[in-house]
Amino acid sequence: MKLITVFEHDELRALQPSILIESWRNVMQCGSKRRKYYESFNEKEREIIQQQYKVFGNWHFKTGIPQKHAMPIHIYQLMNRATNFFGTIK
Repeated sequence: MKLITVFEHDELRALQPSILIESWRNVMQCGSKRRKYYESFNEKEREIIQQQYKVFGNWHFKTGIPQKHAMPIHIYQLMNRATNFFGTIK
């Protein structure tokens, strides 16, 4: 059984998807930052982050953050962790 949670606009905006979108290229092109990314997230988590990167990119560049979006709570938590990582990596 899967539990899917519907997140509202304010909860999605709190994820700050623009941080991930704007920092992605910087992290992926810098060897030390990329190594930290690989150390911080396992392979499955990196796959999910990459999938959500596409969703966040669509929101950031095309449609804006939706009023509601359904996703499992563990993905929301992972994306919150990823945004914190991308927002603080130097």
